Amino acid sequence: MDFDEDSSGSLKNESNQGGFGELDDLMFLDKDFPEEEFLPTKDIIIFLIDCSPSMHKETKDLSSQKITTPISTILKVTENFLKTKVISNQNDLFGIVLFNTSITDNEMNFEGVNTLFKIEAPNAFNIKKIKLMSLNCDPDINKENYKKELDEIFKSIEDNKINYLNNAMWIVQSLLKNYDKKIYKRRIFLFTDNDDPIPNIQEKNICIQRAKDMYDSDITIELFPMNFDNKRFNLSNFYAQIIPVSSDDDINGGSDNLLSIEQCTDRLRELTKRIRQKEIKKRTLGKCPFFLTNNTKIYMNVYSTVKRSYRGKVYTVDGKTNKLLKGLNSIVCKDTGGELYPEQVGTYQLYGNKRILFTKEEMNKIKFFEEPGMKLMGFKSIDSIKPYYNVRESYFIYPNELVSNGSGTLVDAMIKQMLNKNKCAIVKFVSREGSVVKICALIPQAEKYDEDYFQTPPGFNMIILPWADDIRSNSEIMANNPKNLPEVTEEQSELAKKLIKKMNISFDCRAFENVELQKFYSTLQALALEESNIEQVDDTLQPHSEGLEKVLKGLDENFRESIFGENGGRTNDVIQKFQGKKRIRSKSEDSNSSKEKRKNKKKEESDDEDNKEERGNYYSDEIIKKMMENESLKKMNVPELKDICRIRNIKTKGLKKSEILEKIQNYLDEEAE
Repeated sequence: MDFDEDSSGSLKNESNQGGFGELDDLMFLDKDFPEEEFLPTKDIIIFLIDCSPSMHKETKDLSSQKITTPISTILKVTENFLKTKVISNQNDLFGIVLFNTSITDNEMNFEGVNTLFKIEAPNAFNIKKIKLMSLNCDPDINKENYKKELDEIFKSIEDNKINYLNNAMWIVQSLLKNYDKKIYKRRIFLFTDNDDPIPNIQEKNICIQRAKDMYDSDITIELFPMNFDNKRFNLSNFYAQIIPVSSDDDINGGSDNLLSIEQCTDRLRELTKRIRQKEIKKRTLGKCPFFLTNNTKIYMNVYSTVKRSYRGKVYTVDGKTNKLLKGLNSIVCKDTGGELYPEQVGTYQLYGNKRILFTKEEMNKIKFFEEPGMKLMGFKSIDSIKPYYNVRESYFIYPNELVSNGSGTLVDAMIKQMLNKNKCAIVKFVSREGSVVKICALIPQAEKYDEDYFQTPPGFNMIILPWADDIRSNSEIMANNPKNLPEVTEEQSELAKKLIKKMNISFDCRAFENVELQKFYSTLQALALEESNIEQVDDTLQPHSEGLEKVLKGLDENFRESIFGENGGRTNDVIQKFQGKKRIRSKSEDSNSSKEKRKNKKKEESDDEDNKEERGNYYSDEIIKKMMENESLKKMNVPELKDICRIRNIKTKGLKKSEILEKIQNYLDEEAE
């Protein structure tokens, strides 16, 4: 195998956009190695809409049960999709092209094609424009004038036998050819209700050939059938020949190519689904050398599998020109007021009242621990890596064959041997020059495929291990817990185990969204689009009561009765008890209570020793002992009990009433001895 034997290769910093913690500035190679071809980072979507007379008819929407038109539905879908794109990736582009319309407006002046929106980035202006068209063309909202609005923008051709899909495909191809396929992922969303648009065989063949040419140039077509009538949309009539299908599909009229109304509606629902989340393109964080020995190393790519989402950056703009402002830092001399150059600035350390100066190069040498990269230290059992060691997000590393030829074969052999022996690798990791040293565990991961043929790639999951000082002891917490706890019966233990097993779910972080971020984006959207109502956001972190009842099937009631008895521990009782303790008060009540607290505090501070002695005589040990025996002490409130304890230097901070009584009993027992 061909490895890089030179361990002193020069490396340089290159910050990765997006930010992934301290690993964003991983080392990138200074040598002239070929780079991997990544997937396109930007998206272009053209909405190709059929404006035939059938697309103007009133139909019933199955999801909302309201009267609508196919064109109005498409506009709503487009509006929601663009709102999502603005948040997920603001660099994406879109366009809207109409065909089978009597309005001709395109760069080639082809008949029956209208370029409603040229390729541009989604913004508040064009989203508001599409929303206005959607409302005006909706028969449920604009009952009287919706037909007039439809004819004004989406007017159909007079001859129903003519179809201008071929012209529209030509226009769309000419719009997309100006964008590089290495940078842009080019897609066409085709909306129509006609499964056999071109009856002429010659024109049909021309359209099929054009679609194949577009597919060869990495332009994909996705079909969204607008089938709201009681008929099936047959793909085999035409669209199965221009849209790539799998080999299992029967393109000769099989049942797989007959789309029902529900299937057509599901396709639209997938497109309409609003997910307010940032879209992170798949790319490496950087290339990292992996030292197997002192003189042998391979190079690994580092990937981030999980990333926390943050709000967008806040930019400072000029109030007059609305242009971005740039911040400039300069070091000014205290004595002369002149600006200092970098070579005039140094670092010093006091030794014997003398300033010992250090240059910038000397400081870099002091901070230098060792060369950036990973160094293999040894192997340990995977069982020794506890789950709570994973205190921060882990990273995935994969061999880089372009830089280190044969590294894939070596890593594959390592993974197989480590899995056979149940071992993980312990490495010393330095992400960049001057960075602190981290100890990491490399957990091997074998290649797997699930039932949907989704690949889990082979490689290592790099877990950054905490230092001993980072792991806190729970001895103090355990010491404050009550010692005389009731013993758990075997029946209660078995019920608890069954309850926990029933409540286990296959956790996926993508199924739960940050509610605060969703509300922020919803408010920002309402502000940008000048909407009066802020769109409500579902809190996916709240438990699903109906789903829990179906899963548990009364197991939670059995567990409650075993712990609290037949009538105890019910949810409503706990809520009422909690609300009784923490009642929501108004601002006036809060201000009055704060005044009373200040008065009481001053009164307590003004108490002299004589008053304390009187209270001490009144609550003498003998009286307290009698009150404890006849249980009258339990009828006293918490402040009175704390007053008894304060005189006797018994600490009661944060204790409940039962715990305070226990403290008093312990005090009396000690005094009796």
